[in-house]
Amino acid sequence: MMAILDDIFSLKGKAAVVTGAASGFGRAFAVAMAEAGADLALIDTNPQGLKQTVELVRERGRVAHIHVADVSDEAAICAAFKGIDESFGRIDILVNNAGIGERFRGKIHEYPSADWKRIVDVNLNGVFYCSREALRRMYAQQSGKIINLASIWGMVGGGFLNAGGYATTKGGVVNLTREMALEYAPHNIQINAICPGFHRTSIMDFGDPQSQGIVELMKAHTPAGRLAGAEELRGTLLYLASSASNFMSGSIIAVDGGFLAR
Repeated sequence: MMAILDDIFSLKGKAAVVTGAASGFGRAFAVAMAEAGADLALIDTNPQGLKQTVELVRERGRVAHIHVADVSDEAAICAAFKGIDESFGRIDILVNNAGIGERFRGKIHEYPSADWKRIVDVNLNGVFYCSREALRRMYAQQSGKIINLASIWGMVGGGFLNAGGYATTKGGVVNLTREMALEYAPHNIQINAICPGFHRTSIMDFGDPQSQGIVELMKAHTPAGRLAGAEELRGTLLYLASSASNFMSGSIIAVDGGFLAR
């Protein structure tokens, strides 16, 4: 049984790119893929956090390279992918994990334009820039996998959290995932999305004294009655990154403690 699992979930010989790799989901994903045998290119704006992730990857005997870049900066992302070409010569897996939460919590008619532009630039345009660069390479090699981190708020409205900008961008990621999946399925490229529910990551730092009340509200809206840890997405990520999901594309997978089943 273990031989079968090692075979279908193995990432040996694969070159993977993870954005937002300095902490949270990104770090957990990088470590999980390293344990499965992949070498990593790690992208983030936080060099110190990236160095810590690199150490964890190298402790597991895998190669890791740092690329300090903001996913919303098109030129910086182009440069990062050129650097990845020099390091690995190919890209087998892209994990579009980088994202930011709401700075503003109010109604849409009150939303500051600068805040709106920033969240769209990072959460949606960043996914597009990174996917475009990866797809140029995957299309040439006629193989690859892209896993996008969306959100339950990409499938329903942000509701009680007043997360208009966040929900809008994650909804865009969901449909960008579907569109790319349709375009590239004939080319042996599988593209899927994970929609986390309420997980404890840095994006949950709301920066106000009412944060604990918001966390309790999230728990109350989650049938499982708790928030999840970043590590609880690793299995889903490895499934989508490995050959186990080779006939799966355009799927939007919720990992949400039952939230969307209500």
